Amino acid sequence: FASWSARDLSEERFPILFFDAIHMKIRLAKRVVSVPILVVLGVEEDGGQKKVVAMRVATRESSGALAVFSSTPTRLTQE
Repeated sequence: FASWSARDLSEERFPILFFDAIHMKIRLAKRVVSVPILVVLGVEEDGGQKKVVAMRVATRESSGALAVFSSTPTRLTQE
């Protein structure tokens, strides 16, 4: 996962980015809890194919939690 999340995106162009979360159930300290996974989905400029651009585990789903992606739009849309 570390190498995937650090991959070079300098040649990619995503004019549309979707920020959302999915909830996964995981076992934590002998309990099953629902944990939000924050996801950035990009739509490619050529052809409109969708790609998962970034993912992060969060403690909760909120606008503050989405701040972990603060560099993502800049990293993806720079020309």
